[in-house]
Amino acid sequence: MRGCENKRLQLGSASENREHYYGLSLIAAVTGITAAVVGVIANLALYFAVHTLFATTRPLHWGPLRLEVPKLASLRPTALVITVVALVLIFRLRWSVPRTLVVCAGLGLAAALIGLPVS
Repeated sequence: MRGCENKRLQLGSASENREHYYGLSLIAAVTGITAAVVGVIANLALYFAVHTLFATTRPLHWGPLRLEVPKLASLRPTALVITVVALVLIFRLRWSVPRTLVVCAGLGLAAALIGLPVS
C-alpha cells in the first residue's frame, strides 16, 4: 500500500514535472527561442507569399520599420490559382504537404508548357 501512495504523489501534470526537473528559467529561455523561431518562419512565409503572388513591390518606410508593399496591379493570376488550389488541398481536403507540392509543381509545369505567364 505504501508503494501505491508514493505513485500517487509522483503523478502530476507534465508542466509541473518539467518545472520541477528543469527549473523555470530554462523553460522561459526555451519558450523565448521557440517564439523567435516561429516569428522567423512567419516572416519568411509572408516574404515568399508577397514575392510569389506579385511581380513588383515597393518599400514603405515608417520610422525604423521597412515593409514591402505589393503593387496590386502586378498580381500574378497563375500563381494565385495555384495558391488557392494548394490551400483547398491542404485545409479542405486534408492532403499531405508532399502530395500537394507534387500537384502544384505539376500545375506550374503545365502552365509554363501551355504558355501562361508564371514568373
